[in-house]
Amino acid sequence: MKKKLFLICVITLLSATSVYAGCEGGTEINGGYCRSNKPMNWWSAYNWCKANGRTMPSIYDVCPDWDGNRGSECPTMKGQNENCSDYCYSWVTTVKDSGTVWYINLLDGKVHSPNVNIGRESALYALCK
Repeated sequence: MKKKLFLICVITLLSATSVYAGCEGGTEINGGYCRSNKPMNWWSAYNWCKANGRTMPSIYDVCPDWDGNRGSECPTMKGQNENCSDYCYSWVTTVKDSGTVWYINLLDGKVHSPNVNIGRESALYALCK
């Protein structure tokens, strides 16, 4: 009886401490990712992901076969632009050089060169895993 009670307590504790990953203010897209419905700078996007119990992915999380070049395709993200503007660029955490990161166009699935500074206001959409 004590073992059953202990097991019930452990299961209850584990389920009570599990993290809920939401997508409040965003759209669920391919593979369980969440994309914000509004563009924001990189820092705001990073914190928006945290507020939803998620993390911002690296380019390799969303494009495991990425060859490191601008213009490479990321097939898993192609066509994931629902509720987005004509361009649907999304932040990732992979840094190119000081103050810039790579980003993905969710319309055509292409990786773009990092010419957008991470502090630029209302630049790209948050992407969270």
